[in-house]
Amino acid sequence: MEEIINLNIGGAKFSTTLETLKKLPNTRLCDLAIHIEKAAQNIKHNGITIHDLESMPENEIDVKEIKKSEFKSEKQDQPKAVLEYIKIEENEYFYDREPEVFRCVLNLYRTGHLHIPSYLCTPMVRTELKFWQIEEILIGPCCLSSYKKFDDAKVIIKEIENFFQEDVYKETSPDQHGSTSLRLRIAIWKFSTDPDSSAAAKVWLLIQWLIIIASFIIIALETIPATRVLIPTNETQIEDHEFDVLLQDKEFRINRTSINSALYFTDIAIMFFMLLELTIKFTCAPSKLKFLKSMSCIFDMLAVFPQFVTFLILFINPDLILENRVFETFFMVMWLCRLFRIGRFMVVMKKVSGFRIMCLSLKSSYKELALLVLCISFGMIIFSSLMFYAELQNPGTFDNIFIGLWWSIVTMTTVGYGDMAPESTYGYLVGGICTLSGIITTGLAIPIISNKFTKYYEYANMKVFWEKYQQVNFKKAIKNGVNDKIKPNHKLSEVLESLC
Repeated sequence: MEEIINLNIGGAKFSTTLETLKKLPNTRLCDLAIHIEKAAQNIKHNGITIHDLESMPENEIDVKEIKKSEFKSEKQDQPKAVLEYIKIEENEYFYDREPEVFRCVLNLYRTGHLHIPSYLCTPMVRTELKFWQIEEILIGPCCLSSYKKFDDAKVIIKEIENFFQEDVYKETSPDQHGSTSLRLRIAIWKFSTDPDSSAAAKVWLLIQWLIIIASFIIIALETIPATRVLIPTNETQIEDHEFDVLLQDKEFRINRTSINSALYFTDIAIMFFMLLELTIKFTCAPSKLKFLKSMSCIFDMLAVFPQFVTFLILFINPDLILENRVFETFFMVMWLCRLFRIGRFMVVMKKVSGFRIMCLSLKSSYKELALLVLCISFGMIIFSSLMFYAELQNPGTFDNIFIGLWWSIVTMTTVGYGDMAPESTYGYLVGGICTLSGIITTGLAIPIISNKFTKYYEYANMKVFWEKYQQVNFKKAIKNGVNDKIKPNHKLSEVLESLC
């Protein structure tokens, strides 16, 4: 008959047999079962128990000491892991461990399968499995998805922290020791680059958006003929009706005319504002070299300096653009560089955490995006070729396969400009299949990217919550017994790493 053993795990009692515990060699419970069997054999061999030794009279002291020494030497030969229990009574052993995880461990001995409920915390399960000397590889495939969520969270949070720290070159605080100028530079840098640092920083971000929108409105208004005036020269004067006709020529409108004074001075004011902002950022940047290499600085310089150079040249010699064709081309290029002002919108948006999470989710989904582009490209090649031959008898449609490529990408992405369409039965068939293929292809890839964005956004909010928790409630939490390993200003990824 198999011997029953009772295990008290954190107050919850479990009963099993020694033979069950011996099913997994080189584990804590197996070593315990072997230890119990050996102890029973020794007691049977000696014919005396440790309780008998304690109750012996003093006149049998020699026998008592001998038996005690034999029992202790036997106990010392056991593995240290086996002895980490408290024996409550005969055949009952107490471990001060988590009973919920032990239930899963004991079922592993009984059934040979290790199943972990999804509601159990992975670090806790991992700690308990390590204590019971159970390898994680034994966890069933059905439970791995929920069990590995913690590891995925660590990777994603680490990735988010690295991505959010791209433009932070040095962890500094205005409260730290240093000169007044240093503290001022740190405060200005944080104010201009971190909208979450204060309410004033949020207002500053709003002002930057308004400046960018105003820049676009001015650039757009400059293309309207009604806002253009003729550059005064010594040449023959142009009549008003001739000027209206010449304004229809876009190149003449840009090179031979200028905007009215209201738009001109507004544009100059925006230019000087951007130049001042760039100068202040450069002065206060913790690392000048890294700032010059940053995308924000590159966009600002491309948007400001070409226009500033143009402004200086025209201020010195306003007729230069009319005297030399080379300078005319040069000023055209300088004018195009002003479009980088609109590109600053992406730089400013990067300060918004939601936009950065969207960029990060797209960056992490590069494999899915590459597969999507590959599938659409393959479909374009197939359907453009099929459409050309399907419309072979209709000379007015799809003159070549290159035009078919344009039609196929517009159709597969379900945009459908309607600028060209098939006219034959075979063409309709190819067009229908092309549309369905595009819906299926994009429909499969987009939800994957959307789910990644949701996951990254969730973990980003967790990171923000942790940072606020540290700043506001850290001291109070320490008093209430929070883990001593958690120190102020620890990154969330470091804290998660310390849990396992």
